[in-house]
Amino acid sequence: MAYEELFIDRIASGEFELTVNGEFIGKAGKNKGHISSSGYYVVSCQADGKNYTCLIHRLVWTWNNGAIPDGYVVHHLDGDRTNNRIENLELLHGNRHAQIKNGREKGFIMFCRNIDRRAEEQFNREFGDNRGACAPSGAS
Repeated sequence: MAYEELFIDRIASGEFELTVNGEFIGKAGKNKGHISSSGYYVVSCQADGKNYTCLIHRLVWTWNNGAIPDGYVVHHLDGDRTNNRIENLELLHGNRHAQIKNGREKGFIMFCRNIDRRAEEQFNREFGDNRGACAPSGAS
């Protein structure tokens, strides 16, 4: 059993609640999650005399979409490891996630959103020429 399933069972039984903001709430209404040293919200519980820890963003994904396939990771779209709203999460293959995490596409995404010519020049120096990739409609 994946750790996520252990926590999903506890949500389904009503022992815990998972809010739309990605908070893991106990019966007393207290947030049971805490931020780990790596900056992610995690939650812990005991079962069969053992302590289990789960990353809350993985739990949110599993609760909403089912099990995470082997080789895949749950990615925070905005880069904020504490923003565990389902709208901020996407499932990516581990290789694809590594490309984004290492910044191979981050500059391109930022450039497309801002259409900043200085950013375009820096992006082209670092990642190759993508001239016009984000030009407004009708522009050449």
